[in-house]
Amino acid sequence: MAQTYSLKGFARVKVAKDGKIVGDSDWVQNTITAYGLESCIAGGIVGAGTAVAHIALGEGSAPATSAGNSTLDQEIMGTSSDAVRQAYTGSVITAADASGVTCRWIATFSSDDRDSTFDIANIGLYSGSSGTGLMAGTTYSSTNVDTNQDVYASYEWQFLTA
Repeated sequence: MAQTYSLKGFARVKVAKDGKIVGDSDWVQNTITAYGLESCIAGGIVGAGTAVAHIALGEGSAPATSAGNSTLDQEIMGTSSDAVRQAYTGSVITAADASGVTCRWIATFSSDDRDSTFDIANIGLYSGSSGTGLMAGTTYSSTNVDTNQDVYASYEWQFLTA
C-alpha cells in the first residue's frame, strides 16, 4: 500500500524589548508559492533544488501562489535601503511516532538592522539574500515594532503521513 504525505507550513513572529516578549502572532498557516514547490521541494528531491537561505519580514499582504510571484509585499528595508533578510538556524525534527518530519527555520531581526519603526504584517522564506526567490509566506495581525525592539521569527514546513 502506498503511503500518502501532506505538507503544511506555519510561521510565527514574536516582538521583544529588552529580552521580554511584548507581542506574539502565534502560529499562522502559510502559503507555499509555485517557486517554493517547484524549486525547493520538488527540485530538492531530484537533486536540482534551491535551498531556503533567508527569512524576511514585510508590511504588506500575503504572497500570491502563482509562478510569477517572487517577492514579499512591502518587504522591510534596513539602514542602507537594502532588504532586511536574515540568515536562519535550521533543523529537521522527526516525530517520535514516525508520523512525519518538520523542517524548522528560526531567525532574529535585531533592532540594529533598521533605523525606523514599522508595522510588520507578513513573513517569507527566500532562496537568496536579495532580489526575488520567495518560496513561502503568510500574513498575520499587524504589529508595530519600535527601533529598540527585536523580532524573533520561526517558520516550519511539516511533512505528515496522511
